[in-house]
Amino acid sequence: MISSVILAACSASLGIISLISKSTARMFQLIAQAESVLWFVETYGAGEVSYILLQFFLSVMRLPIQIEGILFKRTDGKIQYLLLKRTPEREGFWQPVTGGLEEGETKMEALEREVLEETGIGNPVRTIEDVYSFELSTALDEKEYVYGVEVLPTEEIEIDRREHSEYRWCSLEEALRLLKWKENKKALERLNEILSRQK
Repeated sequence: MISSVILAACSASLGIISLISKSTARMFQLIAQAESVLWFVETYGAGEVSYILLQFFLSVMRLPIQIEGILFKRTDGKIQYLLLKRTPEREGFWQPVTGGLEEGETKMEALEREVLEETGIGNPVRTIEDVYSFELSTALDEKEYVYGVEVLPTEEIEIDRREHSEYRWCSLEEALRLLKWKENKKALERLNEILSRQK
């Protein structure tokens, strides 16, 4: 009975999967096509199924506001920027910390949550607001707000392996080369300009 209910919910979700990532959408298609949830759990693991279902419900509840946090540190007078590489299932490109604003959160609260979830850092040195913002070409007409987040040079990074496969501290030039999206590059350049004026 529970399996039937979950399958029905997954099948119904196919009408709105354009609102979520391609990888998550593909996982829902697999669930809907499976003969039973038990088969899917045995194949992919209960943890993965729970994670995908959670991402789906969060995507439905999420407000049309995205948060981007560009983490940086100063080492020997030089600034390095943190990039995270999405897993192959999540298209495998490099990006800063990103995530959606949830119901009841302020943008700063969402930023703090995403930084903690994606890097394990809970006490940044400071946050630079109003770095950059841009419109996203999605069905939700989302807008992304960019922040600079300074961390200690000795800070340890603990990535969420379900979302990212690796991380890298980069110079400005390397980060611009690795970033895929134009607006992410513009945001990084804007932050670098701000930090340059603060020397």
